[in-house]
Amino acid sequence: MVALGLIDELVHSPEIWYCISCRRCEQACPMSVRPARLIAAIRQEAYNSGVLSPEKQWRLRSVYSQLQRVRRHVVDLCLKGEPIPDLTSEWRRLAEAPLDGGLGTTQEPVRMGSSWAARRAGIEDDFKSSHAAVRMSSSEAARRASRDYLRFAANVDLCFTCIECSNVCPVSCGRVVFDPMWINRMVVFGFFEEILRDPSIWLCIECQSCTMACPNEVKIHLLIKRLRELSIKERFIDPALLIHWSKMEKLVYLQFIREIDIVCNT
Repeated sequence: MVALGLIDELVHSPEIWYCISCRRCEQACPMSVRPARLIAAIRQEAYNSGVLSPEKQWRLRSVYSQLQRVRRHVVDLCLKGEPIPDLTSEWRRLAEAPLDGGLGTTQEPVRMGSSWAARRAGIEDDFKSSHAAVRMSSSEAARRASRDYLRFAANVDLCFTCIECSNVCPVSCGRVVFDPMWINRMVVFGFFEEILRDPSIWLCIECQSCTMACPNEVKIHLLIKRLRELSIKERFIDPALLIHWSKMEKLVYLQFIREIDIVCNT
């Protein structure tokens, strides 16, 4: 649409607000096109031209924050094997609920389909009845295992807590939701069982913004990939529940788009 000169149509379109600024489109484009920068420029034009009122700007920022808080609650529930509330009616409640598992049960939650429930139950039985998983023998062994991903050094020990990674991360709307620096420091200090159990490592969208921003070349996105591998390998996480999380995450993003539409069209 930009190539055709339809700038005014884009400025008034809700679609320019669907982007969460992960810049993965720029990383994937073989022709070095920069869609994320283009979207940012069109958004700025919407601000400057008065198409987007200050009140709507505030509401849109709120929806982006709600997205990440809802994702955090949903991944918590998925990894515990608990039912997920209806996202259409429960979006606001999930977004405002404290991140301590204290979600109410005021409405009937959406139950998983019978085929999925039966399959998950069988997998969980196998998972629980199998011999106890051999966990990391020591923090030092775990630290060595997490220092690289496919032989690419993660440089976790070079972090000096400047927080630049958390500042640029599109998921890090609050430290209680997701904080790449906190994840890195947990590894440095040897809290491996805690971080391998933590649902936040599954919120990373692999945009590499943290790695590109780090002045000390800490590869946090590689560290998180490695932590995910270790979490599955050491049986802190049931892989079957991750399949459910992958499906539910798509529904979260669909509801996020509906929330953006509501803001833009009212």
